[in-house]
Amino acid sequence: MTRKPTTCLEIEPALIAAATSEADTTTAARVEAHTRTCASCRGEFASYRAIDRAVGIWREAPSPVEPSVRERLETRLADLRRRALVYRIFPSPLGPILIARSEEGVTCVEYLVGGRDFAHSRLARMPGVEPIE
Repeated sequence: MTRKPTTCLEIEPALIAAATSEADTTTAARVEAHTRTCASCRGEFASYRAIDRAVGIWREAPSPVEPSVRERLETRLADLRRRALVYRIFPSPLGPILIARSEEGVTCVEYLVGGRDFAHSRLARMPGVEPIE
């Protein structure tokens, strides 16, 4: 395996910037001068340009997803968000208290009886609840 010359290693970030049209004029001129004399960097520059063109085409392409598929996915994600409860257990003078909330706000405030963890909460016995500490 051969190592790249130092000049090639140093110019590589500039190659990428120039290939994606993000380089300033000085950097673009430096890349152009280097790629005229370096076949390896000229090939890499061409590859970066090809990748940039492909990404540009993909960005402009219409989404292949049907609106109904997207709506179903958004509905399912909303359902998952409603089931996910973020909670913490706090000490209090009357015993541990669990406060849980969903994306809609506070959904449960409960004193825990018999223990200091989520397993002792009513929420642990409810189907479909996704606890997140």
